[in-house]
Amino acid sequence: MQIMSGMKVVIADDIFTNRLLLSEIIEDLGHEYITVENGKEAIEALMNNNIDIVLMDIEMPVMNGIDAIKTIKNDPDTKNIPIIMSTGIMTSAKHLRIALEAGAIDFIRKPFDKIELQARVNSALLLVKSYKQVIAQKEELLLQEKKIIEKESE
Repeated sequence: MQIMSGMKVVIADDIFTNRLLLSEIIEDLGHEYITVENGKEAIEALMNNNIDIVLMDIEMPVMNGIDAIKTIKNDPDTKNIPIIMSTGIMTSAKHLRIALEAGAIDFIRKPFDKIELQARVNSALLLVKSYKQVIAQKEELLLQEKKIIEKESE
């Protein structure tokens, strides 16, 4: 089910076995990963690395996933990084709405289904790839426009 490889993922979960399982799934997809234990560490990982996507647990010590998402989405440098929320406890529609309103693009319930998680991660990474292509095209158009203006002013 590998669509692309070489992307970088932050896995934020306070439970070691969840981090281990998620890292194996991400590794099977051919991506790099960084594991952290709380939302504060997730934000630090985003600031210090070129991250493509975040898998974030809702309930964690120090800083929970919802507060971390709000911080990430309020920072111009990280606001466009997609975040998939995960939870084993807060699984109601209300919790889903809270996560999506905070800025998550998707929500997955624990225990994880490997195929479902891979599909959701790949969908989010396709979004990242498309976004990066649009930005690159926009920058190329601006460069071409600048060259035309410079040529006309000569």
